[in-house]
Amino acid sequence: MMNKVTGNIILVHKGALGDFLLAWPSFLSIRSRFSKAEVFWHGRGEFFSWLKPLGIFKVDSMTARSLDSLYSRPEWPEKLIGFTVFWFGLDRITVPQVHPALFYLKGIDHHLPRHVRKAYATTLQALGIPFRHDWHKAWNKLFDGSAGKRQPVLIFPGSGNSKKNWPLKNYIWIYEQLNNRKHDVRIVLGPADRHLRLDLQEINPVYCDALEQLQKLIIQSRLCLGNDSGPMHLASMHRVPGLVLFGPTSLARWRPSGLKTIKSREACAPCSSIARIECAEAKCMSAIKKEQVLAILCNMLVKQKKPAFLS
Repeated sequence: MMNKVTGNIILVHKGALGDFLLAWPSFLSIRSRFSKAEVFWHGRGEFFSWLKPLGIFKVDSMTARSLDSLYSRPEWPEKLIGFTVFWFGLDRITVPQVHPALFYLKGIDHHLPRHVRKAYATTLQALGIPFRHDWHKAWNKLFDGSAGKRQPVLIFPGSGNSKKNWPLKNYIWIYEQLNNRKHDVRIVLGPADRHLRLDLQEINPVYCDALEQLQKLIIQSRLCLGNDSGPMHLASMHRVPGLVLFGPTSLARWRPSGLKTIKSREACAPCSSIARIECAEAKCMSAIKKEQVLAILCNMLVKQKKPAFLS
């Protein structure tokens, strides 16, 4: 089917960091399949540094406006004639436009509890585009660099949805316990975590405003702890060991490759396969015992003569 593609290609993805990283292997696969085509990107600008080395370019402003017009316009924009558009989303087709040059890829299949990355891969393969199963090796070849000796333990207490978060007091307790055991441990806050500043003033957290800074911190870290969130997916991409806490979101769909996980034992968890959480209070996250988390982390650190990554 895809043998008929003769024009250039546009990749569209409007999601957050974790969603983008789960889609990156598919971007790699499309770029590899259509090696002679020019491939362009329309999405969050801060993610472009992970696409540029693949030979992918940013769309110009007029093309970007034409793509955004697909949310509502009934006809195919003249500016997009000659392009094939691969539009990545989750479970909803947000673009009503039907056109032979537009392919909408959904990461969530409500009939099968499969991983988001696998859902994208299955769609690509159905379109005749081989999936790059060596995507992890390709990522590390492009972006890992030389980490040297990895030292700090990083704690990421936030996420894109506060209802996915383990109680902050538990993260502070973990910080104190590891610090008392003479580990170099740091709590890291991103732009979405500013509301946590006052509660962490005495700990002096690391503020990370740029993805380049976040990536460097993770590459140089020994171990990461956090919620189902973008930083933990980035740790997974860089093969940094970590422990991820899951409650309202589906472990089967969102698990970062190779990281250890704790899934809440609350009967209501997970309550959402697509991270649209409607409960007033995420009691499933509070049900995860801090002693269990600490025990797993300590066990990982004891075994860790040098960082090892789960296969």
